[in-house]
Amino acid sequence: MEALPDGFADELVTIVSRPTAVEALPDGRTIVLEQGGAIKRIDARRRGIAPVVTTMATLQVCSNSERGVLGFTHDPDFFTSGFVYVYYTMPSTLPGGCHNRVS
Repeated sequence: MEALPDGFADELVTIVSRPTAVEALPDGRTIVLEQGGAIKRIDARRRGIAPVVTTMATLQVCSNSERGVLGFTHDPDFFTSGFVYVYYTMPSTLPGGCHNRVS
């Protein structure tokens, strides 16, 4: 294993199950998606205080194969709107029992 560059540390922040994406928000927070439906927010470390991990939402999803919570991005005007967008596969009555959605 290679040594980390100066100023970096290898530290367990949280445990995620089947992570599909990691997205940095403009305000310094980090979003981690779990294939099974959880969206977790990691608030940055502040001097001497461990990062805070919050489950923002748990979506009802189809998570078999390459389905589940798959994408996340923030609105270009995030600081004004506060909007974020999530791409996921949800259960439905359509043929195949699932369909993709952006919320």
